[in-house]
Amino acid sequence: MLTWRKQIVKFSKGQENVYINGQNKKMVALTFDDGPDATTTSAVVDILEEYDVIGNFFFVGSNVEKYPGVVKNAYEKGHLILSHSYHHIDLAQLSREELQFEIVQGENAIEAIIDKRPAILRPPYGESNELVATVAKEMGYSIVLWSIDTLDWSQK
Repeated sequence: MLTWRKQIVKFSKGQENVYINGQNKKMVALTFDDGPDATTTSAVVDILEEYDVIGNFFFVGSNVEKYPGVVKNAYEKGHLILSHSYHHIDLAQLSREELQFEIVQGENAIEAIIDKRPAILRPPYGESNELVATVAKEMGYSIVLWSIDTLDWSQK
């Protein structure tokens, strides 16, 4: 994890549309990846609502198609609905055409539910490279990674 962090910070400094940290303010952005699903996403939305907190949900397009009601509910409660690709695969391993497909299909799935196109993409696994950054920029996307990883993915 530390090696990845050093590499991605160095990479992001050379890209105008790749962000890891926000502005230098005392502020936290809560981001949630990989959903939606049938239970956890709705529970998170309910907890955020209870505490009057807005979340940023990076949804996988294929999951969006399975759980459109969950997406619509999160959006209607004021949360940001953003893209985490269509299939949740390593975008840095794809050709330009495959990459464009992943971004467009994820975008289409989200737009079909909330009638808005996401403007931010979080590549699965945080994996990015020059091609991912370039294609995302050409398609009007900023890439937003994370500054703190809870490592919740590392265990059940």
